Amino acid sequence: AGTYTSLDVSYAVVDPPLTTTYTLPTAWQVSDPPVIELVSADKTTGYVSVRTKGGLSTDRGTISVTIKGSSNQLTTYVASQALLYAGDYTLQINRPNLRPDDYGFMDLRWNVSPAATASVPLAVPWRSMGIIRYSQYNTPYEAQCTGADVLRVFIIDNNQSCKPIIATMNRGFANQVGLNGSGVSVVFGKIQTLGYYQCRDIRDKIKTLGADSSNTFQQVKTINGACLRPIDDGNLAIYPNPRLDGSGGSCGDNRYRTALDNGGYTGAVIADECPSCGSDFRTAPDGHIDVYNPNQACSPRAFSDLGNFWTSK
Repeated sequence: AGTYTSLDVSYAVVDPPLTTTYTLPTAWQVSDPPVIELVSADKTTGYVSVRTKGGLSTDRGTISVTIKGSSNQLTTYVASQALLYAGDYTLQINRPNLRPDDYGFMDLRWNVSPAATASVPLAVPWRSMGIIRYSQYNTPYEAQCTGADVLRVFIIDNNQSCKPIIATMNRGFANQVGLNGSGVSVVFGKIQTLGYYQCRDIRDKIKTLGADSSNTFQQVKTINGACLRPIDDGNLAIYPNPRLDGSGGSCGDNRYRTALDNGGYTGAVIADECPSCGSDFRTAPDGHIDVYNPNQACSPRAFSDLGNFWTSK
């Protein structure tokens, strides 16, 4: 690579050899071919760094990065399509614009002549779930409930014998336990809704007494999520029911949320199921996740949605 202004021509057939220097009317500029390389790509911030090199010193052109999934792609330019010389550059991909897909490649382009291009596989794909609604749920305490209205309930004892106890409790509290899956009763302590296969024989027998899924609960020593472990502040409940076997939407998997202004990156662990999250997306086009809040309030209006976030796996 370089600039050449003359040619030296040697005649070896004469003795001694004769060398003549010719001045070129126009300097020859010879360069390495233009190249673009991926330096780094960070899903937690959306920032992508690239390096361009080679070409002529006067070469400049737009630089773009296209992140590609199996059926979706998104192109982002450095500096709003400015014409750029060889050098190091950084851009930020607007992650909330990534539709649900697994994005495994980045196509790079420095638009000089000839154009420099590269298709780079990502070591870890960016797995977008799209825009998700994040609501909150809790374990309500009956002592926090107001109102005198009571509901007849069936409490299954906590010694695994499935013996039912007929009692009454605050109606608002019972409704919240049915909705959220757990609660702390004034009389019976920690209670949870029954799993589909729990105490089936007894449940079938007490149906004739008016027992159903809205008024039948089980005493427990520890409030566990569907992943059979205690639920912690910020844990996630998802639909469909998380798997215990490590496949699909699995217990212990992380989900990461980013604000719609493309800022932040917060991870949380799947620990529970959210039957209602299969619907009621509201303004979020792609899904619904429930976040556990340790608040003891009995009212469903004690805390509001966290909002909509771009979510990745």
